[in-house]
Amino acid sequence: SKKIWSSYFPSNKIYTCHLGVDYKYFNKPINKKQRTNDKIFLFIGRIEVMKGVHYLLDAWEQLNLNNAKLWLVGSKNSKEWEYFENRIKNMQNVEYLGYRTDLPDLYNKSLVFVFPTLSEGFGKVVLEAMASGLPIIGTPCVSEQFESGKEGFEIRYRDVDGLKKYIQYYYDNPEKAIEMGHNAKSKAKTQTWDKFGENFRNNILTILNGENND
Repeated sequence: SKKIWSSYFPSNKIYTCHLGVDYKYFNKPINKKQRTNDKIFLFIGRIEVMKGVHYLLDAWEQLNLNNAKLWLVGSKNSKEWEYFENRIKNMQNVEYLGYRTDLPDLYNKSLVFVFPTLSEGFGKVVLEAMASGLPIIGTPCVSEQFESGKEGFEIRYRDVDGLKKYIQYYYDNPEKAIEMGHNAKSKAKTQTWDKFGENFRNNILTILNGENND
């Protein structure tokens, strides 16, 4: 959003305040054995084309992994649901869990969070997953939240091959998912709502004090 607004206003006039996460709420003890054995790949978001779910299903179908699961969680797009419903019911090891409120438990049972969204204001589910100790596979509109190669991997938009590459990587190396998830958890710990409030306050004070107003 800042990049877009920078086309119209000087960038030093634009202040960003990244959203935060309730770290204590999502920070549950990690069962490494369960995560590496079950190998659950998790998507949380509206089940629709704009979230890139069809690309995720393409990748999963082509990989045809044994002893792994893909969980899809979120509300349905009524206009697109028939398409997704027909695809999901004919696929192996894919479960649509519907709209859920027990997100901390779902994150906690999973190995990797996959989010191939095509557009996002921030994508707070990414930060929630990181606080839960999950590495991220995500597109550029959410990748500023994690360091690719350390806390997850960035893929291009509509990148089925990229999804396949990194899903396969974590499937073959679940211990790396645990390691990178630990890195993600450490980073999320610094991105709390208290930190958001502090940043917001500092930006307001900067404006009131007349800095960058020339």
